[in-house]
Amino acid sequence: AVKLTLKAQQRFNKSANPEKVRNIFRKYNFHGRVARRKTFLSKAHRGARLEFAKSYIKKQPEFCNSVLFVDESKYNVNGSDGKQMVWRKPNSELEMKNVTPSVKHGGGSQIVWGCMSAVGVGNLHFIDGMMDQYMYLDI
Repeated sequence: AVKLTLKAQQRFNKSANPEKVRNIFRKYNFHGRVARRKTFLSKAHRGARLEFAKSYIKKQPEFCNSVLFVDESKYNVNGSDGKQMVWRKPNSELEMKNVTPSVKHGGGSQIVWGCMSAVGVGNLHFIDGMMDQYMYLDI
């Protein structure tokens, strides 16, 4: 709200109180939150994705029998890599319910790879280290 108040003061040459700005936002059901992270897609990327999707729209239903969906995901041993938000009272930041436990060096993670097709799901594979083309072909 402070940044927005300063911008408004510069643009309209009027003074405003940041708390007043916050109250107006809250009145219209806007609340301060940590921004979600999302992979950046340029206009060219979005266009390419749309063309890719359109190229498969007229395929015969039997085509789906030859498609294999694969994905991998990282699971952390000790929780998320991201920010953890809590609602707490002043001076209660060190109470156990308001703390996210951590260990030195992160505690490790495990990468899991899996697949599925029209006929069902495949086995899960636990990946140690970085997956390269040779490990991918070995699965």
